[in-house]
Amino acid sequence: MKTKKKCYRVTLDWQRNDVEQGTYSDKVWAKDVATAVKIIASEMADALRLTGKGRRERIDEWITSAGAFAVDDIAIDIKNDLYDLMAGEGGVMSTDTQRAYRVILDLLALHGVGEGS
Repeated sequence: MKTKKKCYRVTLDWQRNDVEQGTYSDKVWAKDVATAVKIIASEMADALRLTGKGRRERIDEWITSAGAFAVDDIAIDIKNDLYDLMAGEGGVMSTDTQRAYRVILDLLALHGVGEGS
């Protein structure tokens, strides 16, 4: 059976512990978090046109330096952001708004977004 992929947002530092170098961030469909990080690290190497041993070393460095907050599950972010938007500043939804929120989540699940999240 084929493993279902999820959409992740991955953000990696160009240089470990050097905020001045900035980050690289992109969305990717992958079967798990580790695979998502590997794909983005490979994209970074492509952007720098790295090849051979230097490429493998940099990819390994980016992978090992990825922190616990380097990867976001897009479906979870959508649910949380949607809740915040619909609840408003007070953070509480009316009964009608709760129903509408559920309908939207059901529609997303119907299209394979957010299932199991």
